[in-house]
Amino acid sequence: MLFLLNILASLVSSSLFFHSLPVQSTGVNVRTVCQDSHGNMWFGGTDGITRYDGTRYTDFRYNSGGAAESGEDHIYRILCDSRGTVWATHLAGVSSYDAGTGMFRLYNGPEDVAREMQELSDGRFLVSFGYRLWLFDGASGSFSRDGIPETLSNLSISGIYISPEDGSLLLGSRDGRVFSASSDLKDVHELSLNIGNVQINCFLRDSPFRLLVGTEGNGLWEFSLSGEEPRHYDLDYVRSLCGDDDGALWIGTKNGLVIMRNGRADEYHHDYYDISSITHDSVLDIFRDAQGTMWLGTYYGGVCYCTSRPTVFKGMVSRPGDNSLNGNVISDIVEDSDGSLWIGTNSGGLNHLLPDGSFRHIKGLGDAWSDQPDIKSIIVSKSTGLIYIGADKGDLSILRPGSKRLQTLNSGIGNGSYALEEGSDGTLYVGSPDGLFRYDQRSGRLSAIPVKGVRSHIWALRLVSDGTLWIGQKFGAVAINPETGEEISLPEELADIRYVEDFLEDSAGRIWISSSDGLFCYSDGEVRSYTVQDGMPDNVVHGVEEDAGGRLWISTNKGLCRMDPLSGEKWIFTVADGLPGDRFTPYAHCRTRSGEMYFGGLSWIVHFNPDDVNTSYKMVSPVLSGIEVNGRWQNLSGSSVTLRPGDRDISLMFSAPDYLSGQNGHFFYTLKGEGIKDVRHEAGADRIASYHGLAHGRYTFLLEYRNSAGILSPDGLEFEFTIPPYWYETLAARVAFAVLMVLGFAVFVLWLLSKKKAEYRSEMEKVRNELLNEFSLEFVRIGANKSDSEETSVAKVFYKGDEEFMRKAMQVVKKNLDNAEFSVEALASAMNMSRSNLHIRSKALFGVSAHEFIKTVRFNEACRLLLEKKHSVAEISDMVGFATPSYFASAFHKFIGVTPTEYVRQNSPAG
Repeated sequence: MLFLLNILASLVSSSLFFHSLPVQSTGVNVRTVCQDSHGNMWFGGTDGITRYDGTRYTDFRYNSGGAAESGEDHIYRILCDSRGTVWATHLAGVSSYDAGTGMFRLYNGPEDVAREMQELSDGRFLVSFGYRLWLFDGASGSFSRDGIPETLSNLSISGIYISPEDGSLLLGSRDGRVFSASSDLKDVHELSLNIGNVQINCFLRDSPFRLLVGTEGNGLWEFSLSGEEPRHYDLDYVRSLCGDDDGALWIGTKNGLVIMRNGRADEYHHDYYDISSITHDSVLDIFRDAQGTMWLGTYYGGVCYCTSRPTVFKGMVSRPGDNSLNGNVISDIVEDSDGSLWIGTNSGGLNHLLPDGSFRHIKGLGDAWSDQPDIKSIIVSKSTGLIYIGADKGDLSILRPGSKRLQTLNSGIGNGSYALEEGSDGTLYVGSPDGLFRYDQRSGRLSAIPVKGVRSHIWALRLVSDGTLWIGQKFGAVAINPETGEEISLPEELADIRYVEDFLEDSAGRIWISSSDGLFCYSDGEVRSYTVQDGMPDNVVHGVEEDAGGRLWISTNKGLCRMDPLSGEKWIFTVADGLPGDRFTPYAHCRTRSGEMYFGGLSWIVHFNPDDVNTSYKMVSPVLSGIEVNGRWQNLSGSSVTLRPGDRDISLMFSAPDYLSGQNGHFFYTLKGEGIKDVRHEAGADRIASYHGLAHGRYTFLLEYRNSAGILSPDGLEFEFTIPPYWYETLAARVAFAVLMVLGFAVFVLWLLSKKKAEYRSEMEKVRNELLNEFSLEFVRIGANKSDSEETSVAKVFYKGDEEFMRKAMQVVKKNLDNAEFSVEALASAMNMSRSNLHIRSKALFGVSAHEFIKTVRFNEACRLLLEKKHSVAEISDMVGFATPSYFASAFHKFIGVTPTEYVRQNSPAG
């Protein structure tokens, strides 16, 4: 319970949204938070150190093997000094981060446990070891007590603070004493504050005349340096103090977060059922970053943060209790005539949100919640005031005004009702897995409406201003005349979209179609689609509502999108903007008569006034997080770097300290240099640009950042790196090489001339042999005209050169001689090579193409069989892989030059 003794405080419900980071990435117990000069956030606690750049988490843990990282995993303080170096205090001493190695360097302390650390001047620090003060020189890495005044030498220090007003020091002790000192520690005096014998944890001097002191057990003290009486706030254990950009005071205590603003105190606690609450009640550290985002390190909840952009999104979450939203999935939201809302859920029955903010729960089939149906559609009849409910299974249900229980209608629909729509005459249209039905409220009769185009499960129905009934299916959208059932012609692309969940007719008469394939707009017979390629957060679109300004609000699986239908401009909202979640659910959306928007998700509802949504906030510039060269880290100093001649593989990692945009920022990069195409790329989720095999030269890396609204940062990043050439790539080396080449060429020409006669004779011999081989391959074509002395077996020709390859090729072809389908592709597969490689080998070894080789083997075998005279021509045709004897005879004559019969006659012995 919060007691403010001197302020009449009003405890109001939280209007802030706290975003949590995964504890498996940040650590559970986080006692210190800091931001470096690149915008990266650093977290330290009992699990070591974590760096977070908005996308990547990098862990630093103690390495007892000698390759020192953070020194010890129990971290007390992290700070970034005036030079941009990150420091950490821990059980073993002090460590500094080296961006060149990506590791921490350990400086062993003179005593156990380095706790507090502050920079006095450039590279000179004041550190408390075991609560005693030491001076530390960052350049030499040495510790000394020379220069510590006697007044402070034996003081048990628990808190060190440097005033932003004048650079003076405030030091608090474990027994409640407070000292003020100049930055050179020469002017030291004790302040008479009378806090009591308690440990001083933290200070904040937010004006020249006000000093705030947080204690361990005696609350918060406010001292006026102009002589007014001190004020005491009974907050018990105060661990951290920080001011935000609006002048409010943030107080981290053991029992929650307190924010004092304009004479009012708001208290914030962890709520298990509310993802927007702080992650743990024990707040150990509070840090304000360059964008004004407030970061909280907690005792057992890791890290959470609250952006400086106030959220206008109000959330309702499902939690136990009668006066609360219940159900695990919100499935539909409908406004009643009295301004109340009917909310359908899965397994949670029907929720009734009254105008005063209270809930009533309407049960259905049985008393147990497990008996409740999965509600899919709700409609409040304009003609009768009755409330009709469609569920996943079973018949329609009805709720009469004043009743507290759903009643089942025996209409005859047994497989569920997913879509309900009412005509101007009170007719109720029902879409179900079984088709489209018409329900007469007066007679209670149900009749089917046969529609030729309805071929799958109906998900959505919408009557538009011209009387057309639009039907959304599992596959495709259809439009009909509801009176006649006649189908209206639509563009073909609408028949192919999947899971059509909703329709909206906007104020301009356009029909917007929500589906799993994106958002579609039908207007004047034409269709336009909007997908992730057009800037949508996701292709799965659940619903659309139009606000008073004609803008569309679109719920998806990855956030809420606002779109101007004329310009196409989009703004994406996620949990980073204060939404209870990013994943919305089908059908669950509503715009009330007052203009308020309601959208449902997994166990939550968000509502807001569209006119209150502010999309302007501080822009940030992109920064380089690091550069990796040939697998090693390269130190970044300034806007350029010169690498080594062999550094040809470069990876640039970048980020933007834009925690207002969360994960929704976009990066675009270009590399300029000789031989590089000037192409602008969009970075992936890893935010890394990699280049391999770069030539030597000077390169310029250009980086742009666009926030979640699509606004481009006015200040991009330009980074230059130079790759020097190897010695042999220099101009002098090239000239020398050219001279040597000319001399070598001259010597080579003389050598060629001396060998000309011998080589000519050898070449002629080679040509003669090739001609003989070529002549040999042709024997089967002219076999009838060759003498016995000239005949050379095809096999003998094939066996020259690579005998193993040739032998295998011959075996494969002969094995498949009777296979008329055997082709070059089949031979290539059997030889484990591509068709092109087979062709090259065949030409080299056989002198013919692979196709000609197969034909030669076939006809060589045919000739042999013909001369044996054991088989008929028809049989031989089949044995060598020809489909018909006539085709064989024709091919044989074409290839050999004579018919099979003539070949036998010409080559048979006389007599």
